[in-house]
Amino acid sequence: MASRTGRQDMAELASLTPETPSVRPPMSAPREKEDAENENEDGMEHLDEEVLKLRFPRDVRVREVRKLLQSSRPVPITIKQLPEVSDHHFMEKQEKVLLAICIRTMALPVG
Repeated sequence: MASRTGRQDMAELASLTPETPSVRPPMSAPREKEDAENENEDGMEHLDEEVLKLRFPRDVRVREVRKLLQSSRPVPITIKQLPEVSDHHFMEKQEKVLLAICIRTMALPVG
């Protein structure tokens, strides 16, 4: 069926039987250098943002979705204490910000 539609790649995949070896090469053990390079991966590398920027230059929805769904990196909490704010009020502000970040992080889907 796939060969009739001009999708030879799909026809080849459909013709594979369980006894047929996989098309993919075997995975090797990860190296430290590769681990450092993979640190920036978030699972959405297949999205070609450069092409999206060319086609939709002002659309930042994909970038925002990637940022919101990023749960594998720690979330920084940056609050500056102003000189007129007491330590007690500053700690309360930190706790409120931390609670908001925790609620947002716990609302993310698992997986």
